Amino acid sequence: MIISRRSLLKILGASAVALPGVAAGPLRAGEVLTGNVRARVIDMVEQASDAVGEFGFPSALNRTDWKLWKRPDLGLYVFVLDTDGKLLLHPDRRGEGQIVIGSKDTLGTPFIRNMIKAAVAAKGSGVWTRYQWADARSGEPGTKHTYSKAVGGVIVSVGYVAAIS
Repeated sequence: MIISRRSLLKILGASAVALPGVAAGPLRAGEVLTGNVRARVIDMVEQASDAVGEFGFPSALNRTDWKLWKRPDLGLYVFVLDTDGKLLLHPDRRGEGQIVIGSKDTLGTPFIRNMIKAAVAAKGSGVWTRYQWADARSGEPGTKHTYSKAVGGVIVSVGYVAAIS
């Protein structure tokens, strides 16, 4: 089944956070992160990728701490896709199992397809992709920066939104 753009926006939109950095506690709408969010994003992807490499997906979910996959205190979470663009893991479980490879950003860029292609081409290294996205909390347009890594037949990703000034 192919998911509609509107449904995908509802499902994926919950990941958005503003730049720069990391907050000490839970974020509320309109709050800005401080610190180095990029390093936190990379760390989450690397830890989740290590778990997938060791245990396989989805076994890694049951054999690791939940904080490896979701950090509500930072407004970040891991999402996982297969190489065909099926959403395998997302905090909004309604999207899991949906084929999202044809999804496009506000400029018409096929961002999921590009994310998968870049991660596979990086051959085990992490890679950044960018695309236009609205912040889920504020609705403000921004550029989403997503770090992804191909491991064990899946793409492990975490992203954040930088508001357009």
